Order: sequence, then C-alpha cells, then structure tokens
Amino acid sequence: MTDHLKQIHDDGPPDWREHARSVMDTLAAEGHPFDAMTLTELGVPEPHNPGQWGALFRTYSNRGLIEPLSFSYSRRPTRSGGICRTWVGTDKARRNAA
Repeated sequence: MTDHLKQIHDDGPPDWREHARSVMDTLAAEGHPFDAMTLTELGVPEPHNPGQWGALFRTYSNRGLIEPLSFSYSRRPTRSGGICRTWVGTDKARRNAA
C-alpha cells in the first residue's frame, strides 16, 4: 500500500476501521459480489474522509482477500450514478474465515 493510502486507511476513528474490517471479512468470506454501498447497507457509517473507502478496498485487494469482478453504476445517492467497482471475495478469504 502506498504511503498516502496507508495514511488515509489509518486515519480517523479506530472504531470505524474495526467495524468496516469486520463487515469486509464477512463479505469476502461469503463469496458474493458486493460494493462499498453494501457495507453501508450493513451498518458501516460514512467515514470522515471518503478516501477511506478506497483505502479499505485497496488494502483487502493487496492482501489477496478480494478481487475486482465488474463495474456498475453506484447505488450511493451522493455519487450521482458514478461508476463503482464490484468486488468478490477470494478463495484465500474463504480459507481464512474457516
């Protein structure tokens, strides 16, 4: 992870990171497609810095726990239909959860 992504990921309240990581672990282990809005729908609040979403997903991708699946229009109202990546958990994530 580049230094600026690490700083963004490490920035902010630790309880946000812990909650987001817990939900990401679950989603990655399930093996179903998901996006950032899925985390919000499962109770992860908006981070204080929107860049934390990208840093979170990049961290999990770099660790080999999720991989990109496709692109779609964002379901997040604040994104005004912008392009959003859809992810899926890897075999590594499922093995780690077992």
